[in-house]
This record gives sequence, structure tokens and C-alpha cells, in this order.
Amino acid sequence: MKWLADRIILNIKSAYHFKKSFYTQVISMFLNNMIWLLLISLLFTQVSDIGGFNRTRYLVAYSYATLVYAITSISFGGVHRVWEYIVEGSLDRFMVTPKSPLLMALTARINVYALGDLTQAILILIFLKAPLRLLLFLPASFAIFLSFLVIVNSLYFFIEDITGQIHRQLWLTLLTFGMWPIMILPQPLKFFTYYIIPGGITFFYATENAYTGGWAPQLWLLAIIFPLIAGIMWKLGLKKYTSSNLGVNIND
Repeated sequence: MKWLADRIILNIKSAYHFKKSFYTQVISMFLNNMIWLLLISLLFTQVSDIGGFNRTRYLVAYSYATLVYAITSISFGGVHRVWEYIVEGSLDRFMVTPKSPLLMALTARINVYALGDLTQAILILIFLKAPLRLLLFLPASFAIFLSFLVIVNSLYFFIEDITGQIHRQLWLTLLTFGMWPIMILPQPLKFFTYYIIPGGITFFYATENAYTGGWAPQLWLLAIIFPLIAGIMWKLGLKKYTSSNLGVNIND
């Protein structure tokens, strides 16, 4: 944990070296989120609830999702770039260190704008007096969220997509599913957002259980299953990986 904390601090210091860019990214993301929250608040002047979530509960769920995203992007910002390391054949530089190549790749950078997300999420959750019980589900939501992104990145050991389009689409789909209550979806799609692209269960299901006093058993189950799948896919992909071979395949 100390190593990870030192790594995060180092990444923040490196990003802060360009102060204007640092503050611009943080503030712009904060304002972007606040505009979205304003639009949602206006929506709730027309409807009383969405899928059983009133305005307060929706904003809590949304801010909780933002918090999970921010923690992931600050702690393991490289998760949005691992696919590039694979297709470019530059993963080798992480394989010569005593640490896990995956851990090194995940902590190679920080998404500075996520600091704006983190600030906004914490302020909104405090202001709306979100149930403290929600913090119990944070490790599970974080594990599922990070593991899903590792799985998406691991696909690039087996596919040829130098544009990152597959990563981008799956990533945006996860965020989209995480922005709306899964209760409004018909059963086939609800299953999809629970177990395939788990945006719905990661955020709104956790929030619902925080308010109702439930223990979210499905969330904890997936918090075990998704890391296992991510670990297996990464190990299989790493065995297949060679910089020269991947480079030849991509350029053919």
C-alpha cells in the first residue's frame, strides 16, 4: 500500500509540474459535472422519480459512480492506456521490473481531471447526506469497475484494433449503464447491465441497498468473479504477448 501511495503522489507531482494544465483539467471536469447535475435537477422538476429513484437518491447514485471512477482514475490511471501498451508493443518496459507488469502499467499515469470528479463527488455526497452504509460497498464497486476495464484491455492481446475503438465503446457503454437506474430497463437488458457490462449493478444497485439496508449479495459475488476473470485473461494474454509478433500482426 505504501508503494501504491508513493506512486500516486509521484504521478500527482509530475502532473502538477504543468500547473496551468493541471488546474484547467481539474476545474473544467468539476464544472462539467456540475452542469450535468443541474440538468438532472431540472429533469426532476418534470418527473417525481426515475425507476424508483427520486432526485436526491439519483444524485447520490450518480455521485457515488463518479467517486468510484475518480478513485480508479487517480489510483490506476493507466487502465485507460494499457491497450495502447499492448498494441504498440511497449508493454515490455513494465516486464523488466520486479513488480507485476499489470500493476506497473496501471499505475504508470494519473488522469488529472479525475481530481475534479473526486472533489465534486465528495462534496455532493456530503451535501445530500448520503447514507454512510454506501461506503461499505465502495471496495466491491471499485473491484468490479477496475476488473472490467482490465478485462477490456486484456482483449487486445487477442484482437487487432489499433484505434482502440473496442476499448472506447465498451468503456462508454459501462459509463452509460452506470448513469441510469437499472430498474427502468426490461429484463434482458437488466441482466446485461448486471453480469456482462456491470454499470448498473456497480452503482445504482449498491445505492439502492445502502438506502434499504440490504447487503447487496450480487454485488459482492461479482466483486469476486470479475477480478478472477480479469486475472485469468491477463495471464493468458501475457503468455501470448511478444512485442515483435504483435507488431508484425498489427502492421500486416
